[in-house]
Amino acid sequence: MEQEKGYQTLNMCDFCVNSFPACEARPIFSKAALADQGDLVPDAIIACDKYRNPVASLLNFC
Repeated sequence: MEQEKGYQTLNMCDFCVNSFPACEARPIFSKAALADQGDLVPDAIIACDKYRNPVASLLNFC
């Protein structure tokens, strides 16, 4: 018996050192990019031109 897997939607802004919309990024929202994928959080940001990884930012200061 095969079970259908549920996927969790993650918002890139939750893992970025910048603050949207103050960062003036031009993000791609899941609703626009993945409309054919079914139930997604429509306002989740899945790609961004200003994303900065907080771990990489911390390592640059060491």
